[in-house]
Amino acid sequence: MRSWALFVSAVVPLLIAFASPASEDALTNIVSLAILGVYGSFQTVVLAGTARPAQGVRRESHPGPTGLAVNIRALAYGIFAIVNICWARTPEKPWWENWIVLLCGAIVLGTGLLHMFTTHHYGRGDAPAGDALPDKTGSPGQG
Repeated sequence: MRSWALFVSAVVPLLIAFASPASEDALTNIVSLAILGVYGSFQTVVLAGTARPAQGVRRESHPGPTGLAVNIRALAYGIFAIVNICWARTPEKPWWENWIVLLCGAIVLGTGLLHMFTTHHYGRGDAPAGDALPDKTGSPGQG
């Protein structure tokens, strides 16, 4: 399975690089998709950090109400940035060219979710649950 992942991660950028002269906005679209991926990934971390106190998880290291306000602002800014990156800019072009970043992002997300739910790789680890959470002494272990 890993050899296919390496193959795809090498071939897809190669195809994009060879196809990019066919479109005058190819570089902008490629960079926008990469930025969308970075913002989307970061927003999952911000969302998790924002949701932890709401789930009743309280730790001494939690930044408190100020940290929660910062997390909410970071989440709002990230969502705004994602919408801004995906927003159509040129109404004179075909719809698919206007929404190419959003379409490609949806394809990547959909493919990842399909892979996650059909292969169940996330449930095959042998690490004990909660091993990354610090214990009461502050050292990693069962939290």
